[in-house]
Amino acid sequence: MDPLSITASVAGLITLAGVIISKGFQISDRFTNTEKELNSLLNEVSSFSGLLVGVQSHFEQHQASTPFSIYSLNLPRLSERDQSPTTPAGHLYTALNDCKSILEDVKRLVEKISITPSFQLVLRREVFLKEAVKHAAKLERYKSFFILAFQINSWYERLN
Repeated sequence: MDPLSITASVAGLITLAGVIISKGFQISDRFTNTEKELNSLLNEVSSFSGLLVGVQSHFEQHQASTPFSIYSLNLPRLSERDQSPTTPAGHLYTALNDCKSILEDVKRLVEKISITPSFQLVLRREVFLKEAVKHAAKLERYKSFFILAFQINSWYERLN
Protein backbone atom coordinates (compact mmCIF):
# COMPACT_ATOMS: atom_id res chain seq x y z
CA MET A 1 0.00 0.00 0.00
CA ASP A 2 1.36 3.38 -0.91
CA PRO A 3 0.95 6.35 1.48
CA LEU A 4 -1.92 7.83 -0.55
CA SER A 5 -3.89 4.56 -0.40
CA ILE A 6 -3.21 4.28 3.32
CA THR A 7 -4.33 7.87 3.89
CA ALA A 8 -7.54 7.25 1.94
CA SER A 9 -8.23 4.02 3.83
CA VAL A 10 -7.66 5.70 7.17
CA ALA A 11 -9.90 8.63 6.16
CA GLY A 12 -12.68 6.14 5.46
CA LEU A 13 -12.19 4.56 8.89
CA ILE A 14 -12.29 7.99 10.55
CA THR A 15 -15.57 8.77 8.78
CA LEU A 16 -17.03 5.42 9.82
CA ALA A 17 -15.95 6.02 13.43
CA GLY A 18 -17.61 9.44 13.33
CA VAL A 19 -20.90 7.90 12.20
CA ILE A 20 -20.70 5.34 15.01
CA ILE A 21 -19.94 7.95 17.66
CA SER A 22 -22.77 10.21 16.51
CA LYS A 23 -25.34 7.40 16.37
CA GLY A 24 -24.01 5.80 19.54
CA PHE A 25 -24.45 8.84 21.71
CA GLN A 26 -27.97 9.29 20.32
CA ILE A 27 -28.93 5.81 21.51
CA SER A 28 -27.03 5.76 24.79
CA ASP A 29 -30.06 7.18 26.59
CA ARG A 30 -32.14 4.15 25.52
CA PHE A 31 -30.55 2.15 28.32
CA THR A 32 -32.09 2.87 31.70
CA ASN A 33 -28.80 2.95 33.58
CA THR A 34 -26.42 4.30 30.99
CA GLU A 35 -24.47 1.09 30.65
CA LYS A 36 -20.75 1.37 31.19
CA GLU A 37 -20.11 -1.23 28.47
CA LEU A 38 -21.82 0.84 25.79
CA ASN A 39 -20.14 4.03 26.96
CA SER A 40 -16.82 2.22 27.07
CA LEU A 41 -17.29 1.06 23.47
CA LEU A 42 -18.17 4.57 22.31
CA ASN A 43 -15.16 5.99 24.16
CA GLU A 44 -12.95 3.32 22.59
CA VAL A 45 -14.23 4.19 19.10
CA SER A 46 -13.64 7.87 19.86
CA SER A 47 -10.06 7.38 21.04
CA PHE A 48 -9.39 4.99 18.15
CA SER A 49 -10.63 7.69 15.78
CA GLY A 50 -8.15 10.11 17.33
CA LEU A 51 -5.35 7.62 16.84
CA LEU A 52 -6.39 7.18 13.20
CA VAL A 53 -6.08 10.94 12.70
CA GLY A 54 -2.46 10.59 13.84
CA VAL A 55 -1.90 7.66 11.46
CA GLN A 56 -3.39 9.66 8.60
CA SER A 57 -1.21 12.65 9.42
CA HIS A 58 1.90 10.47 9.51
CA PHE A 59 1.29 9.10 6.03
CA GLU A 60 0.34 12.50 4.61
CA GLN A 61 3.69 13.84 5.86
CA HIS A 62 5.59 10.88 4.45
CA GLN A 63 4.10 11.16 0.95
CA ALA A 64 6.73 13.74 0.07
CA SER A 65 9.61 12.02 1.91
CA THR A 66 11.82 9.09 1.03
CA PRO A 67 10.09 6.88 -1.54
CA PHE A 68 11.09 3.58 0.10
CA SER A 69 11.48 2.89 3.79
CA ILE A 70 10.45 -0.36 5.38
CA TYR A 71 9.85 1.20 8.78
CA SER A 72 7.91 4.26 7.68
CA LEU A 73 5.92 1.89 5.47
CA ASN A 74 6.47 4.02 2.37
CA LEU A 75 6.40 0.92 0.25
CA PRO A 76 5.56 0.57 -3.41
CA ARG A 77 2.00 -0.56 -4.05
CA LEU A 78 1.79 -4.31 -3.61
CA SER A 79 -0.30 -6.56 -5.78
CA GLU A 80 -2.90 -8.76 -4.06
CA ARG A 81 -0.47 -11.66 -4.43
CA ASP A 82 2.30 -9.72 -2.67
CA GLN A 83 0.17 -8.64 0.29
CA SER A 84 2.08 -11.08 2.49
CA PRO A 85 1.24 -10.73 6.18
CA THR A 86 4.96 -10.96 6.98
CA THR A 87 5.87 -7.63 5.36
CA PRO A 88 5.28 -4.28 7.11
CA ALA A 89 2.88 -3.28 4.34
CA GLY A 90 1.14 -6.64 4.69
CA HIS A 91 0.69 -6.09 8.42
CA LEU A 92 -0.72 -2.63 7.81
CA TYR A 93 -3.00 -3.87 5.03
CA THR A 94 -4.34 -6.61 7.33
CA ALA A 95 -4.73 -4.22 10.27
CA LEU A 96 -6.66 -1.65 8.22
CA ASN A 97 -8.98 -4.33 6.84
CA ASP A 98 -9.54 -5.78 10.31
CA CYS A 99 -10.24 -2.31 11.72
CA LYS A 100 -12.76 -1.67 8.96
CA SER A 101 -14.48 -4.96 9.74
CA ILE A 102 -14.58 -4.20 13.47
CA LEU A 103 -15.96 -0.70 12.93
CA GLU A 104 -18.60 -2.06 10.54
CA ASP A 105 -19.61 -4.60 13.21
CA VAL A 106 -19.84 -1.81 15.79
CA LYS A 107 -21.94 0.25 13.39
CA ARG A 108 -24.29 -2.70 12.87
CA LEU A 109 -24.56 -3.17 16.64
CA VAL A 110 -25.37 0.50 17.20
CA GLU A 111 -27.93 0.45 14.38
CA LYS A 112 -29.47 -2.74 15.78
CA ILE A 113 -29.79 -1.14 19.22
CA SER A 114 -31.29 2.02 17.72
CA ILE A 115 -34.12 0.15 15.95
CA THR A 116 -34.85 -2.43 18.66
CA PRO A 117 -38.10 -1.69 20.50
CA SER A 118 -37.62 -0.80 24.17
CA PHE A 119 -39.23 -3.96 25.54
CA GLN A 120 -36.94 -6.14 23.39
CA LEU A 121 -33.98 -4.01 24.37
CA VAL A 122 -34.54 -5.01 27.99
CA LEU A 123 -34.60 -8.69 26.98
CA ARG A 124 -31.55 -8.51 24.69
CA ARG A 125 -29.56 -6.09 26.84
CA GLU A 126 -26.96 -8.68 27.94
CA VAL A 127 -26.34 -9.86 24.38
CA PHE A 128 -25.81 -6.30 23.17
CA LEU A 129 -23.50 -5.46 26.06
CA LYS A 130 -21.38 -8.61 25.58
CA GLU A 131 -20.95 -7.63 21.93
CA ALA A 132 -19.96 -4.12 22.99
CA VAL A 133 -17.27 -5.48 25.34
CA LYS A 134 -15.94 -7.80 22.61
CA HIS A 135 -15.66 -4.98 20.06
CA ALA A 136 -14.07 -2.60 22.57
CA ALA A 137 -11.37 -5.21 23.31
CA LYS A 138 -10.65 -5.64 19.59
CA LEU A 139 -10.30 -1.90 19.08
CA GLU A 140 -7.99 -1.69 22.11
CA ARG A 141 -5.73 -4.34 20.55
CA TYR A 142 -5.50 -2.39 17.30
CA LYS A 143 -4.80 0.84 19.16
CA SER A 144 -1.88 -0.98 20.80
CA PHE A 145 -0.76 -2.28 17.39
CA PHE A 146 -0.63 1.21 15.86
CA ILE A 147 1.03 2.73 18.92
CA LEU A 148 3.71 0.03 18.94
CA ALA A 149 4.27 0.36 15.17
CA PHE A 150 4.83 4.10 15.47
CA GLN A 151 7.09 3.68 18.49
CA ILE A 152 9.23 1.24 16.50
CA ASN A 153 9.20 3.62 13.54
CA SER A 154 10.27 6.51 15.77
CA TRP A 155 13.03 4.41 17.29
CA TYR A 156 14.24 3.39 13.82
CA GLU A 157 14.25 6.99 12.55
CA ARG A 158 16.32 8.11 15.56
CA LEU A 159 18.92 5.42 14.80
CA ASN A 160 19.27 6.58 11.20
